[in-house]
Amino acid sequence: LIVTGVQTCALPIFLNAAGVHVLDRLHTWLGPITAVSGRMQQLGGLDGGADDTYSALMQTERGASISIQHCSAAQGDGVSVCKVIGTEGSVWLDQGKAYISTGGASAPIDVPPDLVPPPTPDFDADDPKHAFTGFELPLFIRLAERLRDEITGTPVTAGAPATPTFTDGLATQMVIDAIRDSSAGSGRVIELEGSTP
Repeated sequence: LIVTGVQTCALPIFLNAAGVHVLDRLHTWLGPITAVSGRMQQLGGLDGGADDTYSALMQTERGASISIQHCSAAQGDGVSVCKVIGTEGSVWLDQGKAYISTGGASAPIDVPPDLVPPPTPDFDADDPKHAFTGFELPLFIRLAERLRDEITGTPVTAGAPATPTFTDGLATQMVIDAIRDSSAGSGRVIELEGSTP
């Protein structure tokens, strides 16, 4: 798996702010992460020395190798690619669209209806506090709808994504901690027990 993300906004503590979502995606798609070697940097000159860049090599319980590079300090247009490469083909996300290739030409993948986020409500896009509202709010609405359904006992649609749990969040936090520990140890490999408590 290759994950590359370059964003032009300078987020402080980038691994915890944006990286958590990437790592959660990897845990969901590929299963528990068992080994991590990571590096963190500050490339954008933020006050206070907060990280804005991280990279990591990781191994999953099922033997997948993962390479990540994620930076919020790059100048120019943003790039966002997440690619899973297997023996039968590849599937990837590129600039918000999904694609698949199984040896022939690449083809886009239609988004299942239950994964299409609700429309974004009207808001003042010029207000700095709404810098991420356009793409974050619809997904939080979907998360709140799932929480509502779990509270009311409404059955989850067959084939819909599983409901995230505290254990999922803890597994992701353990990987974040391992990246930080590895970076502090000059990139040494940190072994995890399946990144589960």
